[in-house]
Amino acid sequence: MNRPFLLLTFLVLCLTVGCDDDDGLSPITNIGRVDGWRVHLIFSDFATQAEDAIANVSDAALAAADTTRSEISAAYAARVAQVTDVDDCDRDDVVIFSTDGATGVVQGGVTCPGTGDPTVLFPFRGLNFATDADATELRLRNAQGQTVSTYEIRTLTGDRFILGQRRTVVDTLLGDFTYDIEYQLIAD
Repeated sequence: MNRPFLLLTFLVLCLTVGCDDDDGLSPITNIGRVDGWRVHLIFSDFATQAEDAIANVSDAALAAADTTRSEISAAYAARVAQVTDVDDCDRDDVVIFSTDGATGVVQGGVTCPGTGDPTVLFPFRGLNFATDADATELRLRNAQGQTVSTYEIRTLTGDRFILGQRRTVVDTLLGDFTYDIEYQLIAD
């Protein structure tokens, strides 16, 4: 028999018998699931960081801005909800990371009741993505190839994809503050 053929046969046999389903596979193979990823939960300290920033604004600064602490709190509560609240209309949306490096969000049949209530997956819509060889970081890029956002990949398996990011809010009245956000995606 042909030696290369025997070697190849032995290698295939070893790989099929001695490996579990995902042993030896790069976690990157899980990103581009054909059926995409659904948002399960979003964890964030955005509300807490916003409340702290609002509490630290002086009464004089509020008066100069012709606003009240409760008005600012209400505005930030709406902003936090838009970014972090996972409603039923979000749960049926799917984010796709295609093999050509594009991202997309397919909205499901459940429509959010309020106008201007985009899916919480909006940050992943219509961009390109890239990751490092170890799948520890996901970079989202615009059409010109510029990185617009970077996420830490915290978990990546066949059925879970957890991405985290530290974001900065720039506010002339409150001052700049940062918050953490974590997207927990599950297999569709």
